[in-house]
Amino acid sequence: MSADLMSGRKETDSYSIHAGFPIGGNSSNHNAGFAITAGTEFAYKQSIVAGKTLALTALEVLRNETLAKAMWEEFEAMKEGL
Repeated sequence: MSADLMSGRKETDSYSIHAGFPIGGNSSNHNAGFAITAGTEFAYKQSIVAGKTLALTALEVLRNETLAKAMWEEFEAMKEGL
C-alpha cells in the first residue's frame, strides 16, 4: 500500500494497484529526470504494455470466480494486518 493512500482511518482509506515498470533512465518518479524520461518513445511503449497487462489481469479476475474469491480473501487478511 502506498503511504499516501493509507491514513489509518478505515472510513477514508483508499486501496490502489501501483504497477511499477521500467521506462529507462535511473531517476525515481516525482523529479525532473523522471519527467524527461517519461516523455520518451520507450516509456510510452512500456506504459502501453503495462496498461494492457493490467487490463488482461482484471479480465481474468472477472472471468474466474475462484481466483476472485481467493484474491478477496487475501486482501481482507492483508487489511487485518495493517
